[in-house]
Amino acid sequence: MHFAATLEQMTVLETVSEDTLVFLQVHKRIWPTSQRDALFWSHMRKVPNDKDQDGQDIWIVCNHSTDDPDFPANTGKCVRVYLTVCLVCQTFIDPPKDGAKITRENLTCKISYCSVG
Repeated sequence: MHFAATLEQMTVLETVSEDTLVFLQVHKRIWPTSQRDALFWSHMRKVPNDKDQDGQDIWIVCNHSTDDPDFPANTGKCVRVYLTVCLVCQTFIDPPKDGAKITRENLTCKISYCSVG
């Protein structure tokens, strides 16, 4: 998992819909604590901009712990993490001068993040 350095394993347990999945994540053990896992649903959706069809992309992500009798908490070596996470992400494009091609240098992202655990 190159995008999340703390993840040891991630499994999609269920595809509820095209924008909602149930995950089981096992995180790397950080000494001296016990290893952690998390069982949660994750919902991701693009927010339409009805006022400006050419407006910048806005995405929301909501993650919340859930239970599954097939994956009970705290029965093995892992301690279950319980979480609620909300994330809003907005992309901004700073148009390049002279009509040049848009590159990574022209992109910025505003992120609002809230979590309860």
